[in-house]
Amino acid sequence: MTGDFKELQQTHSLNSSSSPSAFFERVTSTIRIPPGSVRSSVFTLLTATVGSGILSIPYATYKAGIIGTIILVFIGATAAYFSIWMIVTSSALSGDDGRPVATTYQQLAARCGGTKLEKFTKWILVTNLFGTTVLYMVVIATIIPAAIEAMSSSLSGSEWFLGRWFILLLIVGLVETPLGLMKQISALRYTSLLAIFFALYLTVITVTEYVDMCGDDEKSPKCLGDAINDSKVLSGEGTFEGFVTAVPIIVLSFTCQPNVLPIYIEMVRPSPEKMLRVGRYAFFFASSLYMTIGIFGYLTFTTD
Repeated sequence: MTGDFKELQQTHSLNSSSSPSAFFERVTSTIRIPPGSVRSSVFTLLTATVGSGILSIPYATYKAGIIGTIILVFIGATAAYFSIWMIVTSSALSGDDGRPVATTYQQLAARCGGTKLEKFTKWILVTNLFGTTVLYMVVIATIIPAAIEAMSSSLSGSEWFLGRWFILLLIVGLVETPLGLMKQISALRYTSLLAIFFALYLTVITVTEYVDMCGDDEKSPKCLGDAINDSKVLSGEGTFEGFVTAVPIIVLSFTCQPNVLPIYIEMVRPSPEKMLRVGRYAFFFASSLYMTIGIFGYLTFTTD
């Protein structure tokens, strides 16, 4: 009787572990991201850094060349890391015991430079965030209809649901507003993970397409071994104008400063050292993405 009961328990345990609910629990526990953790902060900072600007990196590489792109990516990442150091160090020094008292940029500006600097900082933040939001809305309203048309040959682009007004209404109502109402930025950690996945997907597709296309015929892009021996590929246009054009595209692709202080404040036991570690992880990953998609995206269309 005891043996039958143990066997029944083992069978029940096996069945429950193989059920869909148990499988879902195992998956979610694997990707569990505690709020305020280093992992959560890295994902959020990385998403704040890697945005729609990734689409313009191949053009910047066309202007500056592969060598210029690598140099500019290093400069952009270094400058962004230095800005994080200044922000979190100033916040940590705002308290007597090393705990940040200034928890917003307005408070930090007020403690550093008084009321005038606080007001100036507030308007800078409003202008930056408003401009960024408008930019993303324009990009979304342009890319989504074009992508849907490309996937379906039966659509002409004149359908009402492909109109810019409908796309914007849908995105703002179903995505932007709910996410914008979150009280803490750490609540976006899973959507940040999703955004990183799509950035990785775009990068993998770009590299895969280049590998499949290169060397097929004279009109195809050069394979990597031949391309790096071409001085034009390495130096781009080779002009001062081309290099200057690439500078703001690449350097500003590391813009994440408006999100740094909220991420830092919401960390579990925040410290400058921990936030700087988050910055190193995020900027290393962002730099790798930028250089990969920039170089392979440029090499794919050098013949154009």
